[in-house]
Amino acid sequence: MQICPKATRHIILVLLGLLAGMAGPAHAETLPNLTKVIEHLAPPPSRQALDRIPDLPRRMLALRSYLRSGSRLPENWSWDETQIAAFQETPAHKALMAEIEAIGAHFAAANPGFGLYVNPKVRSLDVQIDAWNANSTVGKSASELMEDFLLAFGKDGAYPPAIETEAFSAWLRRSMPKTRSPLAAPGISAHGRASAIDFQVAQEGRVIAPADTSKIDSLWKKDGWDEKLKESISAAGPSFTGPLTSPSEPWHYDYRPAGGLPELKPAEPGPAVSD
Repeated sequence: MQICPKATRHIILVLLGLLAGMAGPAHAETLPNLTKVIEHLAPPPSRQALDRIPDLPRRMLALRSYLRSGSRLPENWSWDETQIAAFQETPAHKALMAEIEAIGAHFAAANPGFGLYVNPKVRSLDVQIDAWNANSTVGKSASELMEDFLLAFGKDGAYPPAIETEAFSAWLRRSMPKTRSPLAAPGISAHGRASAIDFQVAQEGRVIAPADTSKIDSLWKKDGWDEKLKESISAAGPSFTGPLTSPSEPWHYDYRPAGGLPELKPAEPGPAVSD
């Protein structure tokens, strides 16, 4: 019996609703083939993050980013806590802080009564994973990706009984959910290697132009904070480039000092545990 595309889409939406109401382990039981394929395709060191994303659609969305990163993934992977602590003791960290302070001073002088709020701490993998698991827009993008997966690999709205790994990998690399994730997948955020800083506008100790995509038009562009920040960074932040344009984040600037950032030794792996 043939099922019309409209009915198929309706069935898929019902299945997605069921998935959304399940806990992480239930996802794995419902789509064991997909779970196994994701585990098989996960390039090192992405399993550090994927194993801590319980929601299967979000896990698939993260894998999409890791696969698209290709051979650059290991070198762009976020620092661990040992590396973050080591960076804070380096001249490179002092140089970063000095440049942030200079940008803040220029901005305050050019915009009396206003200043910049910056959290310069490197964004750990733990923080990135927590944000990925909680962000509603990431969830929407992941749900769209899962819907696309079921349309591409399902049959008459049913879960695929088997998934060909190479076909799935090729499809996932080129997939484009309608809703773009506002966050980089955990582990590959530039904030995880001191390679990006978010500048937010504050007044009397309160942030009035936050790092929030819903505020870009109503605050950043309407009040001109995007251009005012850019002027201060151009004047006092020679190591910063930006802002980020894809996706649009007028507060996000990449940090690329002339001497580069230091190579930091990761934590030693723990002892092997025998069965």
